[in-house]
Amino acid sequence: MDWLFTVFAGVVSAISLYLSKPEQKNWAFVCLCLILLGTSWQAYDQYSHEKTAQVLNERAHIELEAAIGSFLQTLAYLEVAASDGQLPTTMNAFFSDKTADDICNHLNFENKSLSLPPKPWWQYVGEETRRYHQFIRSILDSKGDFLSASEVKALSTHEGSLLLTYLTLHTTQSKPYLPNSFCAGVHSGVSKSLQDLKSLYLLVNEEAVKNGRKIEAPWEYIHRKDLLGEVGRDRL
Repeated sequence: MDWLFTVFAGVVSAISLYLSKPEQKNWAFVCLCLILLGTSWQAYDQYSHEKTAQVLNERAHIELEAAIGSFLQTLAYLEVAASDGQLPTTMNAFFSDKTADDICNHLNFENKSLSLPPKPWWQYVGEETRRYHQFIRSILDSKGDFLSASEVKALSTHEGSLLLTYLTLHTTQSKPYLPNSFCAGVHSGVSKSLQDLKSLYLLVNEEAVKNGRKIEAPWEYIHRKDLLGEVGRDRL
């Protein structure tokens, strides 16, 4: 609200000039009008820039919230299909080594996914991750100025994570590079990626809650009735 201070300072200066020159009231009045006009325009210009930045900030966060929510939903599908029956019920349980182990070592990527229309897991995950990865890059390039420094850092770390690298590189338009299992042998690195994603989720969701929104929690989403019948369906 710096523009309000600008208006106030202009008005005070104009009134002081008017009162200090009683013998030149007409000239003082003209100066008063010019000062008020100038400060009012400056205030309007500053206010307009602040409102534009506020709108762009909100738009960037809404788009980021939607993208993260969609990717978390994809991970939730993977966990449901690869689960041993013990689905996570808390945030820490979802972003855990067990989830990484389920997805990396126990999901048959050749089987049909839970998507509509049904596609092999490797194809569905590959398409979703490439789209998500491209969005992250675009928002960092075009709207990074409207995110906090901590959000930019967390998003950049997530962009280069082993999780996204494997999902993108090893699920191509043909068959996956690794047969059946997705990232056997590197699930500890994927577990670290989930921790980085958790940090990003917390930052972005905190901002969303401040503005009356929220990112749907995947550890709640996976307990929907229509998904419970799919638990462990594609577990190796």
